Amino acid sequence: MKECHVIHVLSLVLLSASVCPVFAQQQPSLTEAETGFKPKPAEVLKTTVTRQGGRDIIVQRLALDPDNPVKPVVPAKPLATPPVSDSQPSFAPPSYLLLLSATVCPGPRTHLRWTHHNADGVAQEYSGWSNIDFNHLCGISTFVSTDGGQHSFVMGIGNLEQVPENLTIPTFENEVPTFVPDQANIPAEALATIDSLHRLYAADPGKFAAAHAQRELDAKAKAAELLANPPQPKDLIIRYRIAETPLPAPTEEGAQ
Repeated sequence: MKECHVIHVLSLVLLSASVCPVFAQQQPSLTEAETGFKPKPAEVLKTTVTRQGGRDIIVQRLALDPDNPVKPVVPAKPLATPPVSDSQPSFAPPSYLLLLSATVCPGPRTHLRWTHHNADGVAQEYSGWSNIDFNHLCGISTFVSTDGGQHSFVMGIGNLEQVPENLTIPTFENEVPTFVPDQANIPAEALATIDSLHRLYAADPGKFAAAHAQRELDAKAKAAELLANPPQPKDLIIRYRIAETPLPAPTEEGAQ
């Protein structure tokens, strides 16, 4: 028997000529035998088969199950906002989100670029050089700084074999993790995540270097495994039901 992936049945409720999906959990890793569900031929109202990527994608519309009727969709009531208690602490550690672009040059030296939004909403671009190989920081995306601040960053990174002519690497006195900005008088809040990353790295550079080396080994091993044992495409079956039901009667609150 040919093995295939199965997406569990979706029940679709037709409300006033609009379709509202009620989703079941998608488990594409399960085979038809593992799900224990196989419709009877009489239950299958329509079957569409599309060939794509070396596999068949089979979409089946099933008849309604009388033992499991579809319930009307009732609009959820908005949740009331809980009142703020005077006993709740008013202080919360700062939270930062940074979209970072990193270019690693020989040395290694990394040129960083990011955009910071000031308190008035004005966006300002900043950049600068670091003597850290930011490849070593690819394994993290969130961390807590020494002041308790919650930092999250998304980094796009590239590696160059030589420094572009339009960039000039500053001189670093030593290899202590340091950042040298391209602009003067950058606000402290714009540098918060950059400075915290350097302090985090300085606490244990060897740990970050070793983690990066291990990620490189793991990636090569995974690539070799996929080359030796390429995954074989499996057929995919998607089954669904459609029920027509009237819209729920409006409540007194909804009418207002």
